[in-house]
Amino acid sequence: MSVRELVYQATAAGKGTLTGAEVLQLLRQGGVNLLTSRKGSAKATSPGVEVLVRLDRDTLFGPVLSLSLGRMAREIWEDVSYRAVPLTRRDAQQMVQEIKGHRLLDGSLGGAVGGIPHLVELLLQLSALTEQAPEIGELELSPAYVSAKGVVVGDARVVLTAAQPAV
Repeated sequence: MSVRELVYQATAAGKGTLTGAEVLQLLRQGGVNLLTSRKGSAKATSPGVEVLVRLDRDTLFGPVLSLSLGRMAREIWEDVSYRAVPLTRRDAQQMVQEIKGHRLLDGSLGGAVGGIPHLVELLLQLSALTEQAPEIGELELSPAYVSAKGVVVGDARVVLTAAQPAV
C-alpha cells in the first residue's frame, strides 16, 4: 500500500492520529529506513545517542523539521535546529552540526561513531515523506536512537490534517 493510500484510508476513516502500526507502515512506505529488532518492533537493543525529530506545520513557512538531542535538550536547553521542507543534503548536514550536542553524534565524547550519515539520511527521508503526504500536520520520532548501525525509533506519532498547499 502506498503512502497516499495509507493517508487516504486514515482520513476516510476520520482518524486524526495514526496508531503505532500505521505510523511504522507510513514511515516504511515513505522510504524511511529504520532498524528493527528480531521481533519486528523498533525497540533498541543497544540504543546509541537519543534524538528527537519533529515535523510541524508553520503558518508562514509550511512544513518545518526540527532536530534535538532528546526532549531535555529541546525543552530545557532549547538546543534545537530547524529547517523548512524540502531539505537538501546540505540542510540536513547543517541541522546536525548546529545542535550543541552534535559532538555526541560524531563520537568525540564516546557517542555514536558513524551515526551522523544515518541521521542525515533520516532527515532527508522525512523531508521527502512530507512532500508525499501533505496531510501530515505533525510527526514526532521520540525517542529515536542513532548509532553506527542506523536509526532505531522507540516511539512515533503522526497527526493528520487537511492537505496544506505549498507556500
